[in-house]
Amino acid sequence: MLVNNPIHQIIQNNNSNIFYFLDILGIKYKHSQNEKGWIPIICPFHIDKDFGNAFINIYTGVIHCFNCGEKKHINVLLKDNNLIFNKITKINENKSKKQNKTFNFITREIENIDMPLYLHLRGFTEEFCKEFNIHYCISQPYTDYILIPIIDSQKEIYEFEFRKCYEYEYLQKIFKSRQGDSLQNLKEYFKKLCKKQNIKFTNGKLYKNGQVWYSSVFEYLLKPKVLYLPNSQVKKTIFNKDNLNYNEPLYLCEGTGSIPKLYQYISKNCSCVFGSEVTQEQLQILKNFKEIIIIPDNDSAGYKFVSFLHKFLSPFVKLYVIPLNVDDTDVNYISQIKNTNKLEINSFLVKNYLLSMIQNKK
Repeated sequence: MLVNNPIHQIIQNNNSNIFYFLDILGIKYKHSQNEKGWIPIICPFHIDKDFGNAFINIYTGVIHCFNCGEKKHINVLLKDNNLIFNKITKINENKSKKQNKTFNFITREIENIDMPLYLHLRGFTEEFCKEFNIHYCISQPYTDYILIPIIDSQKEIYEFEFRKCYEYEYLQKIFKSRQGDSLQNLKEYFKKLCKKQNIKFTNGKLYKNGQVWYSSVFEYLLKPKVLYLPNSQVKKTIFNKDNLNYNEPLYLCEGTGSIPKLYQYISKNCSCVFGSEVTQEQLQILKNFKEIIIIPDNDSAGYKFVSFLHKFLSPFVKLYVIPLNVDDTDVNYISQIKNTNKLEINSFLVKNYLLSMIQNKK
């Protein structure tokens, strides 16, 4: 379950977090400590250049400066820097405490100012992110991803989706002479560059010409755009399940990237299945709706998504499709949804089958 914890409680369980927090805050420190756990730091409360004036206790998290007199907990500094400590404990299915695993994340709130292009194009706003508790993650290995809580109280599912959001900004670091180019063009340049220099990211490691190589920029760009915690249970539920109304039409898309615009401009009764593939657990949930309006991606995976839902849900649910020729980053995405008549799912599948037959004959 996702819990916002008092920092000092976490520190008492694992004092190595203190050094992590100090690194995050940019506070210089020395590893030497006395028997009570005090280590010297450069005071963060006044202009100080020398060690010996301020100390932090690695067991309690208390900072004490004998020069300026300040005595505060490190949690105060985290809050002042708009940082939040999140903790999630994943419980093994056999309920064995020995196999439970805890993950810690440092996050910060998302604000409308300085929002990366990815979030801007998909309609993420400060208000939307606050409503769904979506934050920037600044903890490895999810740095510069957004953290999206996935909660299903009935099934006791408390998960996270991590979605890459600074791709455009990282590409600009490599192609400084192409600052005006579109994201798609920069991605093509990057793909060619990796092929030319034989750069690959495999099994969590970055390689160049077959040798292990380090570049935080290339590693970030080559990592998957969506990540989950180990043994994730997100495919056992659907997005925002706790707040959905089964008596109202459900607007259903594939991934969370389409949710902000749908939720804010079309219907709050919207959800996704975290990809184009649908599991049996998700089908069981979707069967409870009276009507589902599907908004697939405009690609072959989107067509398969619709076909699968038709095969397994048609006997139970009224199914409609709103076909689009733009994706969720397009400025016309919402207007197309509003101005396009929904098709009965059979009509959509027949129409697309005939179109594919015509294209194959050409």
